Amino acid sequence: MDKKATFNVSALLIQEGNLWSMQCLEYDIAAQGKTADEARDRFEKTFLGQIELDIKENREPFTGVERAPREFWDMFSKAKPPKDCGCKRKIS
Repeated sequence: MDKKATFNVSALLIQEGNLWSMQCLEYDIAAQGKTADEARDRFEKTFLGQIELDIKENREPFTGVERAPREFWDMFSKAKPPKDCGCKRKIS
C-alpha cells in the first residue's frame, strides 16, 4: 500500500540578473533556471528528489535539512505574489 504525505511549504521566486531562483523557506532547498517557469520546474524536481532520497535511505523526508536563512524569510515577508504565480500549486 502506498503512503501519501502532504508538505505545505512557502517558496520565494527571485530574479537575479538573467537567472531566476526558487527558494523554499521551511527547508533550505533551491533551484535556478533561465525563466521563472524553469526555476519552478527544477525546484519541483529537486524537492521531490530530496523526498525520494530520504525514503530510499529509510529517513523521514527532510531529516537534517535546515530552514532557509533568515534573509529569505525577510524577503518573503515583503514580497507580493505575481498575478500568475501558480500559488498553492500541488506537485506529485
